[in-house]
Amino acid sequence: MIPAAGYYEWGPRERDAAVRKQPYYLHPVDPNGVLSFAGLYEMWRDPSKDNSDPTRWLWTAVIITTDATGPAGDIHDRTPLVLPRDRVDAWLDPSRTTADRIYEVLNGIVLQPLAVRPVSTRVNRVGTDNPELIEPVSEHMDEPLQLTLTARAA
Repeated sequence: MIPAAGYYEWGPRERDAAVRKQPYYLHPVDPNGVLSFAGLYEMWRDPSKDNSDPTRWLWTAVIITTDATGPAGDIHDRTPLVLPRDRVDAWLDPSRTTADRIYEVLNGIVLQPLAVRPVSTRVNRVGTDNPELIEPVSEHMDEPLQLTLTARAA
C-alpha cells in the first residue's frame, strides 16, 4: 500500500487550444484524507555488486492502475487503484498469494469522490518541488470527481 495526499494526472485542456494537455491534481475531498494506492514491491539483489556490499539490495515498487470511468475517464483512461480504508489490511495480508484471494480484496470496491483541480504545468519540470504546485491555476475550485472501479473476471 502506498499512501499519498494526492496525485497528478494529465488530461485535455479546457480552454487554451495551443496547449494540448493540462495537469490536474486529484486528492481526497477531506483535506485531512489520505489515498491508499494498491501497490506491489520487490527486493532484488544487484548481481553486479558484491554480497558484502550493503547497497546490493534494491527495492522496486509499482502502483496498480485500473480503468478510469466517469469524470476521471474524461481526464485519463487509467487511474491508480485506491483501496478503501476497510480493504487495506486485507491487501497487506501476506497470506493472500493466489489470484482468487487477491481478487476478493479488489472486487466490488466503491470509491469515494475525489476533488480535482487544474494546476500549473510546472509540475512536469524536474527539480520543481514546492507546495504551490497543487494550487489551482484558474477560477476552478475543487470539484467532486467520482472514480468507480468495475470488477473484472480473474
